[in-house]
Amino acid sequence: MEIEIKYSTADGEFSVTTSMMEIVQMERHFNVAISALASGISMDQIGYLAWRASQSAGLKPPGRYDDFLKTITAIEVVANDDALVGPTNAEQ
Repeated sequence: MEIEIKYSTADGEFSVTTSMMEIVQMERHFNVAISALASGISMDQIGYLAWRASQSAGLKPPGRYDDFLKTITAIEVVANDDALVGPTNAEQ
């Protein structure tokens, strides 16, 4: 499964694609199976996937997840395999 996430910080716009590794890390961190997210994925989970995928891509995000979140000005799921449904504007 791959999920493409686009996010912005003061340093620019970035696009990352998750791999199996980031998905499993997210499952472990949130103690939830990816299949349970079929009804929706939280902003926290999207942020976590973006942080982990950014680390894997060598983008050098802040080492602490919360510090990474503080830098985000916009974030969205651009593409996925329809297994995940992102929050709507009304839910954000």
